[in-house]
Amino acid sequence: MNGEWEEAEMYLSGFTKLEDNKFSTKIFFEIRKQKYLETLDRPLYMKVGLIFARNERLNAVEILMNDLKVFSRYNNDLFKEMALLITLDDFRKHKSLGKYGDTLSARASILREIKKAIGANPIFVGKMELPAIDTAALRSLANEDA
Repeated sequence: MNGEWEEAEMYLSGFTKLEDNKFSTKIFFEIRKQKYLETLDRPLYMKVGLIFARNERLNAVEILMNDLKVFSRYNNDLFKEMALLITLDDFRKHKSLGKYGDTLSARASILREIKKAIGANPIFVGKMELPAIDTAALRSLANEDA
């Protein structure tokens, strides 16, 4: 996914909504959580020429309030812990994120979690599979054209 979290969420929204079931909720939560953590992991300021880019902590606050707050109704304590991460220089210092690692490893882990949730989600049954193709029939068609 290469960090294209909004694009991934828009694609999945074509199949399911956050409130549809616990699997859909987990999918959207994991996507938004990863987006938040990646934002927190960026340098506070990046020098671009002589200008400093926008403070990434402000971006993280926006993600927290616009994307993650909806999950507070399911687990308010978890939401509070996520808000606490903004105050840390390195969110990996939080006991639950000590093994977070680098962004690429975290993305691979999150993708595995999302795939599991999609596989268990009844809404996705039959929607994410390619149709079975009879290879003998394809060969027969190919030979007819030859």
